[in-house]
Amino acid sequence: MKNEMAAEDSIYRACITWNIPALRGTDRDDVDHFKRTIQLLPSAFNDTSDSIPKRLTPLRRAAEGLKAELTGAPGAARDHYEIVAKRTGLPGVLGTLLIAWMSDATEKDFARVERKLASLTGPGSRDVVARSHCKLATWSFDHGWVDRSRHHYEEARRHAGKSLGMALDGIGHWFGHDRTIYFKRVYDDMTTFPWIDEWVDRAARTSVEKEFRNSYKSPWTRTWSMGATTVEGTDIQSAGMQASWAGALWMLPQINRQHAALIMAKSNEPDDVARAIALWAKGGGQDTNQLVSAKEGSLTETTIDDLLINQLHEGRSVRDRDTWLDICHALWAELPDQLVEDFVRGYQGPAPDMRLHGGGGAKELGLFGKLLARSPLAVERAYGFDDWEAGLLARTLFPQLLDGLPPRLRARLLEAGLSDVVLANDDWANTGWASLVTCWTLLDEEVQATFQSSLLDAIPDSDIPSAATIAPGLVPRRRMEARLQTSLNLLAQELTDSARGSWTGWSTHPATDVARLALAQGSVSDTAVERLLGIAIAPSTNSQQRRACLSALQALAEEGLVKRTQVQQAFTPVTVRSVMSDDAAVDQRLDDVSRLALMVQFGYEQATAEGPLLAASRDPDTQVRLLAVSAVCRLSREGQTSPSFDATLLGALYDPHPRVQAEAVPALWRGNFESDALLEVARARAAEIFPTAHRELRANIAHESALADSDDPYIQTLRHMASQDRSWIVRRAADGPLQ
Repeated sequence: MKNEMAAEDSIYRACITWNIPALRGTDRDDVDHFKRTIQLLPSAFNDTSDSIPKRLTPLRRAAEGLKAELTGAPGAARDHYEIVAKRTGLPGVLGTLLIAWMSDATEKDFARVERKLASLTGPGSRDVVARSHCKLATWSFDHGWVDRSRHHYEEARRHAGKSLGMALDGIGHWFGHDRTIYFKRVYDDMTTFPWIDEWVDRAARTSVEKEFRNSYKSPWTRTWSMGATTVEGTDIQSAGMQASWAGALWMLPQINRQHAALIMAKSNEPDDVARAIALWAKGGGQDTNQLVSAKEGSLTETTIDDLLINQLHEGRSVRDRDTWLDICHALWAELPDQLVEDFVRGYQGPAPDMRLHGGGGAKELGLFGKLLARSPLAVERAYGFDDWEAGLLARTLFPQLLDGLPPRLRARLLEAGLSDVVLANDDWANTGWASLVTCWTLLDEEVQATFQSSLLDAIPDSDIPSAATIAPGLVPRRRMEARLQTSLNLLAQELTDSARGSWTGWSTHPATDVARLALAQGSVSDTAVERLLGIAIAPSTNSQQRRACLSALQALAEEGLVKRTQVQQAFTPVTVRSVMSDDAAVDQRLDDVSRLALMVQFGYEQATAEGPLLAASRDPDTQVRLLAVSAVCRLSREGQTSPSFDATLLGALYDPHPRVQAEAVPALWRGNFESDALLEVARARAAEIFPTAHRELRANIAHESALADSDDPYIQTLRHMASQDRSWIVRRAADGPLQ
């Protein structure tokens, strides 16, 4: 009898700890059902009612509960689990663990597991307790119960053996403890779980092979799938489910990232995108803000709420606070109102020693600054900031958002931004000048006069070009001339250095500063044009240097500050050097279309420009397409028409990148089309894509529809959609320019 009980306990112990090799050693039907169900094997879900025994062992009942839960019957599942949980010993532990694993579990269910664990005795009990706490730490974190998750981690570490303890030490920083990395770590299968890794590898292989087959499949081939399927497949889902049941916290980040990648590669459906973002964030994936920004158009108001509140639990289910802040930054204009108010109410303000770079303080401050535009409570709180807090806030604000703030707050922010406590801090004194100068331009003349002298005294020379462009008349001519000379000297040095094979990187290229200063003064010297032209046509310069100078020349040409004869040498293509380039062929095409965009500023020549512009608008590289569409849109707005222009602008509305799409929008109501029929199709396309378009494109359409003739049949539809949009930015654009 004792041997039978010991054998039974060993089976339950293997099920709880997910020791697959031990489970493979038995031919019991209930063990096989439990194992196959957690592995999500289709055979586990194909049983008919006739094949289910009338008398169920606890393990078979647990398997039936899992099947009920996974097929959408949580009530029936809980009934099965409760029957198992009432048993003593390891079967009871298994039942309570399954209840705690449910999505609607409460903290009371977790406490119930702890009571069951406290009664365990006998061989292997300590390991079962440790691994059960690993499970509970994993699941409580999934619920956003941070304190409970930390408690279970500490309990798991207290009971863990050597190998498991080392694995847990490696993730201690997730729970507020030190992270310990062992150079001679002890590994065993019960921490590496190779049987789970097999499913991860299988998911990757299946996906790669399927993508390869799809790459050469005929477009007329149809594939039929039998039964319910998910876009990512069940292999990676199985790996995640097994790792969760095993309590293998250290394995889940890598599994979650791969899971997210598989979903993103195959679906843009809102629910799938939200699920993938959550997995990527939980997995500690890099560049989460870029991922969320890129996928914003695939989300809806409902899925954003679900992502932020139900899946990530307002950041409590994201291990890295910076990752949560990145997501909030990417979606600041779409955050639910309650989440906005909760963040604003709980924000503590910048620390006295907060640095511009490093730590999450600057990110939190930047998010608070964005939310000033949305939250009256944030505005009210900002009035109470001291000089240090308000000054840092002023320097992190987006200039584009300042016009929506109360005049009194703008004055307060400018005052604080110029305060001694901020100017004395080298880390902050050299940033945010565009915001401060924009603040100044939005003040009444009387108030401007009180700040003008102190503002000019504090502006660094490096920010003079930007300030002169933002606030014409603010910067004295002598300071502009001095900065212009510095920029021209840098251009001359750059040309000399490039001939020697040396190149310099810039945060703002001197060519940009030259163009800004010339635009602010309303004129450009021959010397400045010659310096820009010299770099643009020199065989020794690299593609980035040339494009900066070509862009500067184009900006000057748009304002009529240069003549064709001064820059026509730049129209001739120059071979791009392969240094400092990811793809020399792309850089060459980008260089060529930049020259073409400059050339058409001085008159459109159909024979030389029409074909290249149309071809560039279909280029594989996004930047090339963007420049081509921008040039055609500008020509259309100037009154030029051509069938190729119509094709370029209509084609841009089908482009895969929202920036290219947005670039074509102004021509739909402020430009000219050769064909009225194609113009009608283009406007219909704008209305068609609006609901699922990226925020940047929706805002552009909203802006244009606010300016357009209301008699257009599409305008009223677009205005209505824009006014109801999920994004504050789009709704703001729909209101038209502020008076």
